[in-house]
Amino acid sequence: MGKNFSIRVAVLGLAVLISQMHLGWIVRGLDPNILRVQFTFDAQRFWAIVDAWGPVNTAIYISHFPWDWVHILLYSLLGIAICRRRGIFARVGDVPRRLWALVLPLAGLMDVLENAAQLYLLAGASNGGGFVVPASALCSTIKWLLVLLFAGACVWMWLAPVSGRKGLPAAAAAKAGTPR
Repeated sequence: MGKNFSIRVAVLGLAVLISQMHLGWIVRGLDPNILRVQFTFDAQRFWAIVDAWGPVNTAIYISHFPWDWVHILLYSLLGIAICRRRGIFARVGDVPRRLWALVLPLAGLMDVLENAAQLYLLAGASNGGGFVVPASALCSTIKWLLVLLFAGACVWMWLAPVSGRKGLPAAAAAKAGTPR
């Protein structure tokens, strides 16, 4: 890894961590918590959560959105930076590496759509939520699946040996001296 790559990833990684902690701090008092809203596919359940929050906590939830837009940009840029030529994805070809670089920006797009749907609902622009609530939850689900997929790929690339063996079982077998 080159020095510039390490610094870029470290700065963006720290910014994402601080941003995530800040968002968590803003919504820490919401009960039911923010994940319950994100994964609610049913309009009645969505509005029950908003009703349980009341006007003050709903305003707190709405106040996190401007910070979330920044967070989306940061984690999208982090995903791209991690997939640069000299990063942990360096041993895969250019095309797969470029595809991996799109995973977190695609998660960011899902996050933008989810946020837009939630703001639309909370602004009272919808008649109860109809398809908007499940669409928002679907975007959230896809977002989190993409984030987990990318994190798993990063861990795999970091732990997989560079010698050409495929992943952790081969590395463990080689370390133990047993044939594959």
